[in-house]
Amino acid sequence: MSLKHRLGKIEDKIQIKKEGPFMLTLFVDEDRDKKIKELKDIYGEDYQPRIIIIRPINKSERN
Repeated sequence: MSLKHRLGKIEDKIQIKKEGPFMLTLFVDEDRDKKIKELKDIYGEDYQPRIIIIRPINKSERN
C-alpha cells in the first residue's frame, strides 16, 4: 500500500521533511513524488518511515 494511498483523503499533495532516518514530517504542499523519490534514493526502495506526523505548512518553514 503506497504512502499516498494510506494517507488517502487527508491530502493528495504532501511534502516530506526528513527529521532523522526514522521520522518524517509530511507537509501539505507540492513536490510529493520528488521528495519520496529522494528518500528512496537515500535509504533504498524498501524504505518506510516509522513515524509520520501530519501538519499544515507554516510560511516560515517553506524553503
